[in-house]
Amino acid sequence: MILIRLLLLHTVVLAATGTFAEEPAPVADPAETEIEVSTDTAIVLDEDTEEPDPCVMEKDQELLGLDWSRRQLHRGICASVRWFDGFFGEQRFDEAAKKIRGRVAYTVESREGVGIDGKLRFRLRVATPNLNKRMNFFVENEDERNSVLSRTEGVTEAGTAQPSSTSQSDTVRVGFGYDGIKKENESLNFRLSLRIQDGKPAPSARARYQREFLRTDISQWRFTETFFWRKVEGWGETTALDYEYQINEPTLARWFNDGTWSQSTLGLSWRTGITLYRNLGNAKAALAEFRVEGQTDAAVDVSNYGGRLAYRQTLGRKWLLGEVYSGYDWPKSSPGEVRHSQLYGGVTLEILFGHY
Repeated sequence: MILIRLLLLHTVVLAATGTFAEEPAPVADPAETEIEVSTDTAIVLDEDTEEPDPCVMEKDQELLGLDWSRRQLHRGICASVRWFDGFFGEQRFDEAAKKIRGRVAYTVESREGVGIDGKLRFRLRVATPNLNKRMNFFVENEDERNSVLSRTEGVTEAGTAQPSSTSQSDTVRVGFGYDGIKKENESLNFRLSLRIQDGKPAPSARARYQREFLRTDISQWRFTETFFWRKVEGWGETTALDYEYQINEPTLARWFNDGTWSQSTLGLSWRTGITLYRNLGNAKAALAEFRVEGQTDAAVDVSNYGGRLAYRQTLGRKWLLGEVYSGYDWPKSSPGEVRHSQLYGGVTLEILFGHY
């Protein structure tokens, strides 16, 4: 919380002093230009010939004020993290500013028997080169279990499809990540994060190893092993194995499988399914998925199965995305319960910020 307050305080100070104001740079007075005289020549040192600020994004044609808001958000975040990172060294923040990645998404979903629900999601990741070149700072409000356990979700060229779930837990986490290995087909990273639950700190930790193997021009396997610790769940691990096959140029099939065990679960929580992605061109994509999920040693082995369809495209800007989705679930929580179908559908508006 101290770190968040420092960042927020610095952002407020920048705003109050006019740092965020997009005003033209003042023209230098010729009388104030310094001249350094040497025995051979005179070198003009103009103080206004500084390198461009990496936290300032290029202007674009305005779209309902979203372009201006996105630039200001990026500049405020970038300036705050640069200020914090500056305590640990004097290395320029140019490359780190170009690698800032974040998203803000709002979903309105209607589910049969549940009603209409609105969900706000956001995620931010920024490198800290002076603190450590392999380290990054993150803030996110995503489904906690999927995030900490690193459960795999489908990704199309237009972005990440909105997962449909009836048991998502909203939480805001802040923390640091460290990339131990970062190769083309192999990665190892660690995360330490903190959130506040019922007025008390709830820390968590995660180590994830991922490797792609048996790669061909049209297929590959991906193995992911995740070890985690959460205050509310204890120690646990998730093993995931995915297979991807390119049916043709625009169509990709993915078979996903994962299982999770923790000190608080009954047996093994598992999930399997098949997803088809279709690239429709012009930053448009469609998705079709069927999945089955359950838990061993539970009263009902298969807790849910279902399918969904999703369509996603950009909305006038490559960083502004819209998605509509719909599907059916067949959940069951107790042996005596009759499994009924549950229709749901939703709309998502997502804004990406950073240099895309």
